[in-house]
Amino acid sequence: GAQLVRRFARRHRVALGIGTAAGAVLAVVAAISVLRIRDERDDATAARATAVERADALTIEQARVQVERDPARAIAMLQALSPGSTQLSAARVIAADAEYHGIAHTAHSDDRIASVDIAPDDKLIATAGSDRTVRVWDSATLNGRIVGSHAHRVESVKFSPDGRSLASASLDNTARVWSLSGGDPIVLAHPKGVRRVAYSSDGKLLATACDDRMVRVWDLATHAVRASARDDGFPEQLVFTSDGRTLVSSGPGSPVHLLGVDGGDRVLDPGGKSETFAISPDGKQVATATKDGTVWLWELATGARRMLGKHMTWLVMALEFTPDGKTVASFSAADHVVKLWPIGGGEGTGFRSEEMFPKIAFTPDGASLVIAGARVTRWDLASKDPSPLVGPNDQVAALGVAHDGSFVVAAAGNDLWRWPVHSEAPIARHGGTARRVSYLRDGQILSTSADGVRI
Repeated sequence: GAQLVRRFARRHRVALGIGTAAGAVLAVVAAISVLRIRDERDDATAARATAVERADALTIEQARVQVERDPARAIAMLQALSPGSTQLSAARVIAADAEYHGIAHTAHSDDRIASVDIAPDDKLIATAGSDRTVRVWDSATLNGRIVGSHAHRVESVKFSPDGRSLASASLDNTARVWSLSGGDPIVLAHPKGVRRVAYSSDGKLLATACDDRMVRVWDLATHAVRASARDDGFPEQLVFTSDGRTLVSSGPGSPVHLLGVDGGDRVLDPGGKSETFAISPDGKQVATATKDGTVWLWELATGARRMLGKHMTWLVMALEFTPDGKTVASFSAADHVVKLWPIGGGEGTGFRSEEMFPKIAFTPDGASLVIAGARVTRWDLASKDPSPLVGPNDQVAALGVAHDGSFVVAAAGNDLWRWPVHSEAPIARHGGTARRVSYLRDGQILSTSADGVRI
């Protein structure tokens, strides 16, 4: 067999040589083709990576331009960045800047939000308005859901003290209590539209203010009216004292009513007309403002009153106690002046704010006052310096400050706005005075001082 093979090879030596050479050539050509395809593929991959990097860089530049004009749009732009982008550190800086300027979310589909409330643990925000719905939103993400709906506009919404349910007041002649875990609501029927709701501190009682000029206290265990009284005006404020034994109510131009939940109804200053009131944190005092611009302090136990001070003009639209109960803030829409009146006596201090019909709220530490009108501003009370919170160019209908002081929410039109309240903690520390701070192209922060450079 081996001899036959050798004879065949000698006879066909030329042909075999040609075949071998051809095979070698083909192998070389194939190798070259593979290398060329790999190089072309690598070039294409590099080109795509370069294009992606350029697109990401352009996205970052566009988002930087938008962050002050439209923070929500800037955040939306960042979602176009490629996975694993080299611009992610820059994106984080822009996202933080956008959050600082305020993120708006279209919370209701129709017309205006009428009411906002924050859950006791600050994890949820409740809203209600003209689209007849009651909604809750995650305070961190602003992802929301509908809890329930009424047959008419919803005027007020409040969380229960344990945060497990919501009460709502509607012009469909009902107040309703919704369990956040689901199920049918408790329906409290009224003869006319309901404007306001308020819980007692233990969550067992619910107060309602109705267009029939009656305020009612409902026992939520029996769904029955426990106490009621007629208010000569249309009550727009309902607040229980901290012990839950008294309901304080009033509307613009009407006296302040005190309704005992176990009976008894009396009026502070029967001949007077209060524009607004605020109740002290301990529930023992009520501050009122009369039409002439005078701010009064009342002792609920005795009915005694004394004047805290007087604005130069009339139309005091807002009153608020500091969290420690030692100071009352008042705002006059006529002279645009905020006054801080010490409860212990003495001259009030003040500053100007250009808002017309504002909502006001203290931060829990009492160090700042948030004023919301057509704009929202946080005022440092020690320095009287304002920190504008960029946001709505519309009148704010409702304002809230988180119980832990971490954020502010406001409703304007059908938008819900949220801003963080920063602690101003340092991100870098120099041995000497920091002289310059700027952004690097990758989004890191560069600061310089006499002792060196920090990134």
